Amino acid sequence: MKASLQLLDRGRTYGRMMSAMPKAKISITLSEELLQRIDREARRRPSGTRSAVIEDWVRRGARGRGADLLREETIAYYSSLDGKELAEDDAIARASGDAARELRYDD
Repeated sequence: MKASLQLLDRGRTYGRMMSAMPKAKISITLSEELLQRIDREARRRPSGTRSAVIEDWVRRGARGRGADLLREETIAYYSSLDGKELAEDDAIARASGDAARELRYDD
C-alpha cells in the first residue's frame, strides 16, 4: 500500500474486526459546574477521560431525541386518522391480538 493510503487507513481495519472510528478533535465551552460533573464521571470510569464521558452523554442524548421524535410522529399519525381509519386500525389490532393468543410455541 502506498504511504499516502496507509495514512488514510490508520485506525481502520477491514473484514470482520472493526476498530474505533477515527475521531475529530473539537473545542467546546462549558460551564464550570458542568465540567466538574464531567470530571467526577470520568474519575468513575475505566477510560477516565472527559472525551469518553462527553461522547457517551451526547450519544445517549441523540438516542433519546430519536425516541422522542418517533413518539411525536406516532402521536401525529394517529391524531390525523379519521373515524373510518381508526376503526380499521382497531380491527387489525384485535385480529392480530387474537391470532397471537392462538399461537403455540412449545408444542
